[in-house]
Amino acid sequence: MHESGLIAVTVLGLTLSNIHTASLEEIKRFKETITLLLVSGVFILLTADLDARTLLSLNWQSILFIAALLFVIRPLTFLLCSIGTQMSRQEIILSGLIAPRGIVCAAMAGVIGPLLTEAGFLDGDKILPIAFAVVITSVVLHSLMIKPLARRLKLTSDETGGVIIAGAYAWSIQLAETLKARDVPVMLVDSDWSSLSKARLADLPVYYGELLSEETEFALEFTRYNTLLAATPNPAYNALLCEKFGYEYGSERMFRISPDDTDMPERKRISGTVQGRPFVAKSLTLPDLWSKYHDGWRFRTTRVGKPDNGDSLIIPEETDSLILIGVITRAGLVQFYSQTAASRIAPKENDIVIFIEKEQAPEAHKAS
Repeated sequence: MHESGLIAVTVLGLTLSNIHTASLEEIKRFKETITLLLVSGVFILLTADLDARTLLSLNWQSILFIAALLFVIRPLTFLLCSIGTQMSRQEIILSGLIAPRGIVCAAMAGVIGPLLTEAGFLDGDKILPIAFAVVITSVVLHSLMIKPLARRLKLTSDETGGVIIAGAYAWSIQLAETLKARDVPVMLVDSDWSSLSKARLADLPVYYGELLSEETEFALEFTRYNTLLAATPNPAYNALLCEKFGYEYGSERMFRISPDDTDMPERKRISGTVQGRPFVAKSLTLPDLWSKYHDGWRFRTTRVGKPDNGDSLIIPEETDSLILIGVITRAGLVQFYSQTAASRIAPKENDIVIFIEKEQAPEAHKAS
């Protein structure tokens, strides 16, 4: 049967969910890529035989049917499916209106329509144009209404462009406080409850758990964040975090604390291609950050501006007691610096510069 492919795909999905595969991540990525190619090919093949005059000849009954399908049948179907779930009313409304676009329907219509016509049904040739009208209308309406509707239902988050910091230490907690003071969403993650105690006392968002856990994917709202700083003492684990989240956020937004491996032979070093970008510089290792924080170095921010009688921007410059960390743009996007010159974007007016500097001792202030 030509239409047996739909059944085969359904059986494959049921099989994958029950064979206890070690990881479905690679299968998901392959599925997303192949789905895009195949769906595009299906629409090209189906529309090749579709007469534009047939599509334009749809009468008011067809238009009324499409409207009823989008705004009555689909929401009612989803409402029935949501019975017994923990979904809120707002989530049910949004999901019911933003339902599947009808890709499978369009594919099946290309098979069923000609069969109905051959069987003697007069309106068999209208199945395919109606199916495509449903798809086109769904795509256009959903593209225009999903964001305003989600905002009206209070299902959107105003906080975006946040930073996830893996590893709770005194210096990373102070960095998180600095970012939070500039209205940057930040999340400290650690699997050690005691390490998060100071962060909780500082009223910082924390997550006690494993970032690589499947449960974490549902517990954390990852859409609020787009940058990861892997700061655990395990270089291999940091590389694994950067590889996993690099697929979602982009490898250019993955940062890790450089391991202290300068004296190690090459065969014992982790390849740079599987790690994130070095945080600030390769020379800034985890022991260095610990040592600097113990010696009185603290993270600070300052807004870039112009003097009252000049046009040049006032930007902090690196010295022996000040290291530039990154920039928070006017749009609220955090860009940490790395070892490459391309990563060190020049701050613009009203941008916020992040840096770490050594605080002067009280005796130094008195002497000055």
